Amino acid sequence: GSMDNTAKVWDAEKGLDVLILKGRTSAVHGVAWSPDSKTVFAWDAAGKVLAWDTNTGQSVAAENPPPRPAAGSAKSPDGRRVAKPDDNQVQIVDLLRPAPQVSPWPFPDAAQRKAYHNQQTALAEKDKQWFAVVFHVGRLLFDDPDNADLTKRRKETLNKLAGPETASPPKAVK
Repeated sequence: GSMDNTAKVWDAEKGLDVLILKGRTSAVHGVAWSPDSKTVFAWDAAGKVLAWDTNTGQSVAAENPPPRPAAGSAKSPDGRRVAKPDDNQVQIVDLLRPAPQVSPWPFPDAAQRKAYHNQQTALAEKDKQWFAVVFHVGRLLFDDPDNADLTKRRKETLNKLAGPETASPPKAVK
């Protein structure tokens, strides 16, 4: 149910609406399925119940509605899914599919990576730790591979790291 005075039935696996059920005069405050899955019921704030045929989407008489759910959610007759009113939408949860695991250490976005590697580069340059400078400038190049200034800076730092004795190729001895 939603605040646009419709109730919708979705194919939860495809994320597409199957039916748009119209005819309400106010927002949905509860939804329920008939035991045979052929009818969906919706209640408004005043407790008025409306019903729709789930095959055609047409309004039908609200005969023998199940009890109005206390929390507004509705469990599908097969017990696999729960529909929960969520402000102006209905969230459908597949109870058989495990919830996605959220990493306790989320991968930083490009701006966070740039700030970190710029900071580390400055600290390493201050301490003349050329290997660390090359590393952090290289990490910056992952997010900005066409940056000519970073490429030049990395090359100059590699030369510092290599030292003056290896900065130019050895001369041929006669």
